[in-house]
Amino acid sequence: MSGIKIVLSILLSFLLNISAFSEAIPITVQVKIDTTIATIGDRIQMTIGLSYPEGTRFQFPFIEKTLGETEVVGNRFSEPEKIDGGLTQTWTLDLAVFDTGIVTIPPLEIRALSPSDTTAIMTFKTDPQKIRIISVLPAGETNLKDIKPPFPIRRTLPLRLLVFLIILMGLSYGAWKYYQKWKREHPPLALDERFLEAPHVAAFRKLEQLKGKTFKTVEEQMQYYSEISQIIREYIERRYFIRALELTTTEIIIALCETDVDETTQLKVGILLKELDVIKFARQIPTTDRISSVWSNAWKFVDKTKREYFLTGGTSD
Repeated sequence: MSGIKIVLSILLSFLLNISAFSEAIPITVQVKIDTTIATIGDRIQMTIGLSYPEGTRFQFPFIEKTLGETEVVGNRFSEPEKIDGGLTQTWTLDLAVFDTGIVTIPPLEIRALSPSDTTAIMTFKTDPQKIRIISVLPAGETNLKDIKPPFPIRRTLPLRLLVFLIILMGLSYGAWKYYQKWKREHPPLALDERFLEAPHVAAFRKLEQLKGKTFKTVEEQMQYYSEISQIIREYIERRYFIRALELTTTEIIIALCETDVDETTQLKVGILLKELDVIKFARQIPTTDRISSVWSNAWKFVDKTKREYFLTGGTSD
């Protein structure tokens, strides 16, 4: 009984192998195009369908840019798909023609190596395909129509005004940059707050600081008289716009003659300045009782010649 089972299983497997071999599909090549009439520049698709048993190898013709009178604009292969008894695959060529008339797509030669006999080479040749290419022009016309002109864009501003504004902005930017550079090179001068005081106010303030001052040495006493001389000269310079700090006493008196200072006051201030010059340059120190007299004469000169400015804009001499 067991021997019969073995014989039956061997027979069954043999029959299955025979049926498997018998179901292997043959190698076939089919060509089709999607149209036989096209206009100039249209895409024409030619599809080569391949059916073959698994293990078959193909040799395809090399196609670069042209195929006969057509231009090749696309060249691609699909992935193989399994079917009963083998595989199927497509080779697609996208073609274009730029002249009218009857155009013939030449045949393609495809070689195949069978998996059952690798020494035998099978050659398949596609049929030539004819396509009629017609013009896009209506019947009877030979000249192409011109393309449409560019679509006019509405201008928000006239061209001349726009150019003027651009130039104006450029000049404004250049002027601003120049001003910034000039401002860096010419920083503002610091305001000397001393000149905000009236000349006589500054003189009185400085004389008050010297009033009642005591001295321990001769140098301190000479410094005292030198400061009084400096105060008087600064006052004259600011009050009458005379360069008293750079002039001699004689030159100051001559310059005062051109002002509204009366002769008596000119004489008194001249005597005061000459006395201070003698103390400074000849180092002749006056007696102690002269200290208050010199200070008093300086105060009286300032008080006599001062000019006070009022809020109303008027002056008082």
